[in-house]
Amino acid sequence: MLVGTATGIGSGQANTAALVSKMGTTAYTSSHNMTITTTEEYAARLCDIYEIGGYWYWFRDWFLPSKDELDLMYDNLKEQGLGGFSNHDYWSSSEYNAFYAWSQDFYNGNQGYENRYREVWVRPVRAF
Repeated sequence: MLVGTATGIGSGQANTAALVSKMGTTAYTSSHNMTITTTEEYAARLCDIYEIGGYWYWFRDWFLPSKDELDLMYDNLKEQGLGGFSNHDYWSSSEYNAFYAWSQDFYNGNQGYENRYREVWVRPVRAF
């Protein structure tokens, strides 16, 4: 299913909202022998429902970063030893096509696309 997301800086929050609005709690994960598997635990939704806080405050405005936002995170955080990133691929909220979404390898900075039902790391972010 193609939602129609963007790749640019500043588009991650709108991408996440569009993905969650379209998929709800029944995101497609795979198909095998005419059986379709769905899940409510997909990258955009996990970021959308993420919350963290304490006694006086709660942050509930998290989203899945876009392709270009992930690249900025790699260049400005990971390359500087900041952010606690693992050397794995991370999902973006930017679609490549109906079957693939953009991801970024936080080992070497390469961007590529992954099949949507592949398990890839997720990093929720907030606008500030």
